[in-house]
Amino acid sequence: MPKEIRLAIWIIVFILVVLAFLSWILYPLFRKKMMRKNPIESYYRHIMRLAKYGDYYLINGLKIRPDDPASPKIDHILIGNKYFYLIYDYYFEGAVDANMSDDYWLYHKDDGKKERLFNPMRLAADASDQFSLVYSLNPSFLITIVLINDDCFISQFKNDEAHYLLTPLSKLDRLVDSFEKQDIAAFDANELEKIVQKLHARKEQEDA
Repeated sequence: MPKEIRLAIWIIVFILVVLAFLSWILYPLFRKKMMRKNPIESYYRHIMRLAKYGDYYLINGLKIRPDDPASPKIDHILIGNKYFYLIYDYYFEGAVDANMSDDYWLYHKDDGKKERLFNPMRLAADASDQFSLVYSLNPSFLITIVLINDDCFISQFKNDEAHYLLTPLSKLDRLVDSFEKQDIAAFDANELEKIVQKLHARKEQEDA
């Protein structure tokens, strides 16, 4: 092989290695910037992939009672073979002192400021209870998930409630998989299809 060709190959390989190294360094920073700018969109892309590869139904941004301005909204409803996963998105730049039983959580922002937040777990639980009543679904079929960014530090929080959970985005797939692998009967396909159609109709009513 001529010397010029070997040199050209080495230069191309060197450029590719440098580009791969820069991507490895810069991608997490770029991803964090994009998530900070639009966390809901970032979560949506991840959950959409989960729905696609798990063959789950997915409905986004469903207002439980479209005619009620005060009605809560569920960011994502992921419907598996055994459970409905009601997912509520939160993004925190900093750390949070969190406890399931507290009325308020203390949010320590990256800029040094502090903010009291009404307990997101309670807000999510209340919304899920309303969803259960409106759609006549057994609460035991519902898994309520408060989803947070991976780089948020939650101090001393324990998921003590089996169906009300706080989890970072990177652990969502594993969490859903663990529930879907439980040794319980799957939903009746026909009944599930009716519920999904009803949810889609409600979403279309809201978007109209």
